[in-house]
Order: sequence, then structure tokens, then C-alpha cells
Amino acid sequence: GFVGGVKVTSTENILAVGRAHLGTQITTYNGFAGGTPTAYVPMLFRNAFANGAYKAALYLQNVSGSSADVTIEYVNDAGTVSATQNVTLDAGAISSIWLPGVAGLPDGFVGGARITSTQDVIAVGRPHLGTEITAYNGAPLGSTSAYLPMLFKNAFAAPYNAAFYIQNVTGNTATVDISFYDDLGALSCIKTISLAPNATQGFWMPSVSCGP
Repeated sequence: GFVGGVKVTSTENILAVGRAHLGTQITTYNGFAGGTPTAYVPMLFRNAFANGAYKAALYLQNVSGSSADVTIEYVNDAGTVSATQNVTLDAGAISSIWLPGVAGLPDGFVGGARITSTQDVIAVGRPHLGTEITAYNGAPLGSTSAYLPMLFKNAFAAPYNAAFYIQNVTGNTATVDISFYDDLGALSCIKTISLAPNATQGFWMPSVSCGP
């Protein structure tokens, strides 16, 4: 019945990967070298899309030696805070949050989380997309560039498709250029969007259109 996490220490440099088995579903995420007082998690849902089939869980760990007061702001794709949740985590403690159970968060929510804490924490997002489950690491900050190497739009025989999410982690509106390159490095098109402060925007590749 154990639910929790680990702290791994070594006399030499190491890295770690977690692999969760949730029924018949398997997902992975990278370990963290440490935490920070802030974290952003850009792809979260509460009973969204496809008759509410998109849901998510959020995991936090206090990696400090003291109790942490944590504030989670759930920010939708317009940059509006849809709900705020406060959590107290003892030193080393884990909090597992199932978004459909978060008080005040409306059904249909699509967005991300902005997490602030009085101590260093780490965060992992776990979206449930219908019967499929995946996981990814939260991040303590952003940068003015980001690269995503594995995207598809009706490719191969399956077909292969993809989605990606972008979160503005600042208090200012961001003008974002998204340049699509094929596997030979040729520029296919550029899509420009305006992203409100703290907002998250998702893109489903089969629906993406842009001009060269």
C-alpha cells in the first residue's frame, strides 16, 4: 500500500528515472537533482475534451528538511487563475493531487499549474488521456527558447500524431514564434501566437495551420 517517493544519495554522480505502473498503463519521468521554491506544470486537465476523458494528477515532494507551505494556482489557457489550492508538506513528504477532486476547479479545465512554496519542492504532472496515461517533469523556470524533437502530423501508417503545450512563466504577455522543421531541417512554417501572463496553450498537430 506504499505511496510516496525516494531520496537517493551517492558518493558519485548518479541519475534516476521513475517508472509507474498504473493498472495496464506504464509511464516514466526523470528524477530531479534538487528542488526550488517555484515550479510550473504546463499540461493539466479536469474532465476536459471527449466527454470529460482528459484528466490529470499532480505530484509534489518537499525535498527540504523543513515543513513547506505550498500554494498551487491552476491557470487556464487564457492566463486566468481558475482555482487556488494550499498544501502543507512535512520534510520529505509527498502530495498526490487528483485534479477532478480539487475544490473550485471547474470541469473542462485545460491549463497548467504555478506552484510556490516556502521550501524547495519538485513537481510531476500525470495526464490521463482517456485510457492512456503519461507523466512529465515540472520545471522551476523557463527560457526564451525551447525545442521539441518528436512531433508528428498524420505520419506513417498508424498514423502518428502529436500534441505539445507551451506555458508562459512570466507576468508579461509573450509573443511566441513556433517554427516547424521537418526531419531534414527544412522550415515548413512559422506560427506566431500571443500568450497571456502565466497562460498555457496546447496544440494538436493535426489541427495546426500556419503560413510560411
